[in-house]
Amino acid sequence: MTPACPGAGVPGVILLAHGSRHRRAAAGINQLAAAVHRHTGRHTVAAHLSFHDHTFDHACHQLRSRGHTRATVVPLLFTNAYHHTIDVPNTVAKEDQLDITITPGLGTGPAVAELLRSQIPAGAHPILYAVGSSRPEANRSVEKLAHTIGGEPLFATRGTPTGRTLDDIRTTHHRVHILPLFVSHGLLLDQLRTHHPPTEHLSYSPPLMGKLATIVKRRLQCSSSSQAHSHN
Repeated sequence: MTPACPGAGVPGVILLAHGSRHRRAAAGINQLAAAVHRHTGRHTVAAHLSFHDHTFDHACHQLRSRGHTRATVVPLLFTNAYHHTIDVPNTVAKEDQLDITITPGLGTGPAVAELLRSQIPAGAHPILYAVGSSRPEANRSVEKLAHTIGGEPLFATRGTPTGRTLDDIRTTHHRVHILPLFVSHGLLLDQLRTHHPPTEHLSYSPPLMGKLATIVKRRLQCSSSSQAHSHN
């Protein structure tokens, strides 16, 4: 029998990311996991729904090997789109050895807005860059977030709600700043930077990564509330 590690009586934490083919994406998720561990003192491991061998099964095995019998899963997703409503619960449902609680995702609420707003350079017009979803309500939540921080949204998969391109936006603002609604590095973000390189009048924030630790901590603190639901 594997001896229980200190803290094994407390549920372990699994940060469940979408996954990406980007070579630096996993490192960004690991950076967030390390930051969450520093903030909470809880064993925290990263898992990916796709594109990486550190799967959810692998993360569960890591926690079980440390003596954990319970885990809290935090989906690293901003909207209630397909991955959040279908992929996450279906993936978690396959685990039958850990008692698992799923928290709400990162969301697009005040905490995320405050984090994004803190990164906008003085005098710059913010563009919130997100992947985009086939679900209109998910896109609307991003649009609302963009307006909350005084900017406008740009979706990698569908452009802007108004049909304006980034070039169009730049003609009406002296300085534009791109805020990626990305947990970690992604190919779509790289593509945007390639087609629109940073200049004196166009700047970029990095993906959010470790800056999300305080939001994840709040999700963990609320994991026993009625918003969370249990599996097993």
